[in-house]
This record gives sequence, structure tokens and C-alpha cells, in this order.
Amino acid sequence: MRRWAKAMTVLCCAVAAAVCGHGRPAAAGSIPCKEVYGPGGGYVCGAEVESRLMDTAYKTAQTQTGCWASSMAMIIAFYGGGISQSDILSTLFGSSVPDTLTPAQIAAYLNHTYTSSVDHSTSDTSGTALFTTPIGGSRAALKSLIAQLTDETPLLVFSSHNAMVLTAVYYHADIFSRPTSFYAAVVRDPFPLTGTPPPPSPSIKLDGHPGERFLTAADYNDIQSVYQVSVKSH
Repeated sequence: MRRWAKAMTVLCCAVAAAVCGHGRPAAAGSIPCKEVYGPGGGYVCGAEVESRLMDTAYKTAQTQTGCWASSMAMIIAFYGGGISQSDILSTLFGSSVPDTLTPAQIAAYLNHTYTSSVDHSTSDTSGTALFTTPIGGSRAALKSLIAQLTDETPLLVFSSHNAMVLTAVYYHADIFSRPTSFYAAVVRDPFPLTGTPPPPSPSIKLDGHPGERFLTAADYNDIQSVYQVSVKSH
């Protein structure tokens, strides 16, 4: 699981009773609130899916245009399925794979029965659109992402040029633990570019999980759509 840097282990003390739920145990998938220093400061909380499950589920893409297929394969694997990027591409398009997906193609891609070319197992996917417009600085969108990740649900996200799996989000919170603004996000990127963004502050870090990287604030604001995908594998 992702860890706060040891230098920033100041717990929410007197105020923590309010920030961290009045002493109640943290919810599954939640990252306890911490006090951070420097730009932005204040209290920062988070939510994430189980990193060990995402480590085994992680898939790479041969090209950046294949990221949407690898991202779906990753989510299927997270739920125990065994569908590859090539299985998804060949099922939907055969040998003529488009660079981008039309709305009709996205619907077919999200709601489909995929068959593994290795063992002929099948995975039924059903996608629900959480957002189909840029989320920007929307607090409602942020709260929705937090709820999904706290519930251990990785999310399929499309930016203007990429598809990834959102696995964690950090956010500024008031003394009652209510989200006030975005702080940082973490994705598993099927086609990670070199020179990944640094952490937003020394108080949080990554542990070197496959394909994991931070989104910059600009990257986060560039998220164009978000989908929750249910999977049933046979």
C-alpha cells in the first residue's frame, strides 16, 4: 500500500478526532488524514485500491493508442479475469484497430463478453459512466472518485490523449474530513512515458508499483470521462 513519508508522520492530534472520523476505524481503501507542510499545507486525506491486487493486474500497452484496451484488461484482471489487450482488440475490431473510439464503439467496449485466447474463459463487462465531461475542479466529481476508491473500485479514466486506471486520490479536507479540493492522484498507466511527474510534496510518495505514476494537477483537470466497470468472469 502507499505510504506517507516518515518525515511527515504527524497525526491529526487534537483536531484529528474530527478529521479522522472521531476515532472510528478508517474505511476500507481509505488513507488516514495527515498534516502536511509547504504549499497548500493543511490536512490531506486519501482513498485507494489495494496495491497488491493492482500489481498482478497491471498490463502494458504496445502503443499509446492501445491504452484503452490495456486499461480494460487491467480492470478485468483486478477482478480475477484473464483477458489480454489483444483479445479485446481482436474481438471488437479484428485487424483494423482505430486510433480513437466513437461513442458507439465505447459503448460496445464497456459492455461486452470477452473470451480469452489462452484458456477460453470469458469475462462479462458492464460500464457505468460516472462523468462524460471534464471533471476539472468539481468538488462533486472529487467526492464521487473518493467514494469509488474507498470502496476498492479502480476506475477507467480517459484524458484528451490517454486511457489509464485511476487507483488513488489525495485531497485537502476540512476538520470534519470533508473534501475541499484536489491534492494529488495516482494512476496505473499502460504506456508510461519517461520523466513521470514528481510527488506533489515530500509528504507522499510511491513505492515503485508497476506502471504507477502521479498525475499533475493539469493531468487531473484533463480527465475527460470516468467509468466504473463491473466484471463477471467464468
